[in-house]
Amino acid sequence: MINKRIDIPDPVFDHLLAAGLYGSDILLGEHVVFEPEPVLQVTIKQINKELDDLLAGILDNKIKHQIHVAGHSHLDAAWLWDYIETRRKIRRTFATAARIAGEKGMKFVQSSSLYFEWLEEESPQLYKRIIEFVHDGKWIPVGGILIEPDLWMLSGESLARQLVLSGKLFIERMRRPSLIGWLPDSFGYPSSLPQLLAKAGIKLLVIHKTMWNINNKPEHHASI
Repeated sequence: MINKRIDIPDPVFDHLLAAGLYGSDILLGEHVVFEPEPVLQVTIKQINKELDDLLAGILDNKIKHQIHVAGHSHLDAAWLWDYIETRRKIRRTFATAARIAGEKGMKFVQSSSLYFEWLEEESPQLYKRIIEFVHDGKWIPVGGILIEPDLWMLSGESLARQLVLSGKLFIERMRRPSLIGWLPDSFGYPSSLPQLLAKAGIKLLVIHKTMWNINNKPEHHASI
């Protein structure tokens, strides 16, 4: 098995993490992370079938579960591209999400209040439509911060300022605070984070990459 992605620390022993990040098909050799492996191909196909059967039972009301589904697009402000490309990605992504929300009634969750400021500059009409979706409950702004930052590189003062500025934007433009912290892509969480989020009015925190911990492996791979 060959790992071609530097953002998966130990793929040989953590197939669950890879599948959670990129979808189970990534283990079938259909993407660039793993080479095809016969044992995995059989296993993943069986798991997918079991999941399909489980979801079918829920949809047929044979299994009593309450499932909440919302769309989301993770957009890095800058990773392997320039800011100007991020602005184009935001415009395209938000336009697609707004179209589906309008046609199908989909609820969409989006973090990073800075993106709404950029969108207003790039496409005022689309921005206005999305604000209407926010007021109608179809578009749910989350995060409470300007962008999803690398929390290890920030000082507490910097994060506090992000929370203040972003909170002000949510109140002034969207007439509602952001109550959900959204940090699924952070590579670590400082001990000061709970206090800062709580003082900013954040009620819930969505995280994901705790499974990447080297020394302190958590019991669950995703947490709310």
